[in-house]
Amino acid sequence: MMILKKIALLIVLMLTINSNIAQEKEVPNVSNNYLTFDLLQPTFSYAPRWTIGYYRRFSEKIVLGLDFGMGDKATSIGLATEGPSIEDNYFSIEISPEIQYFLKSNRKAKYFIGLDLSYIYHKDTFTNSYFGEDPNNVTRFDSADYERIKYAMTFNYGVIFPISDHLGFVTKVGAGIRNSEVSFTNIQNPRSDVVEESLLSFISDYRRAAGNDLGIALSLDLKFVYRW
Repeated sequence: MMILKKIALLIVLMLTINSNIAQEKEVPNVSNNYLTFDLLQPTFSYAPRWTIGYYRRFSEKIVLGLDFGMGDKATSIGLATEGPSIEDNYFSIEISPEIQYFLKSNRKAKYFIGLDLSYIYHKDTFTNSYFGEDPNNVTRFDSADYERIKYAMTFNYGVIFPISDHLGFVTKVGAGIRNSEVSFTNIQNPRSDVVEESLLSFISDYRRAAGNDLGIALSLDLKFVYRW
């Protein structure tokens, strides 16, 4: 819980700083190209990826773009290094195209709504762990190969805060639908077990829930952007 409080405090602080900067800057002339770098995904994620994006303006209102992210154990930093969320064989990629429609902007910031589709592939080898969502009937194991494939569609609302003619930050929140397919294979020494039920057990844990899981997708992004 302390980690979550730190994350929330950091996000609020960064958004406040961005907002104050935006109040002192005018939005420059319309840019046709955008390069983005995700600041949250490699640091505040239990499945970290280094993600960059390229976006192209096709009209005054329409921008199309694509994010690509990749991560492994060797390049992981932040939350993922503080616990057992990833192990030595961790690898993940993400591909996410997005269409953005820009709304009427003021002199301080540019606002948009968007729709993105995402594909995530995530694999690892977990040791001395378990899977199963019923705490009274889980499968514990010494070692197992883990694979997760996730598809999602998210509707977003975002803001671009400029800090210069070419540099700025993009903040974005979204909600939609997602489907995850999780499998455990090559299971070593499987046996039934009972685990203590946590206060958050009603939330699906993608590291424990084998099979297909259809649910709500929520997203929060903070990106550094270079425009030209």
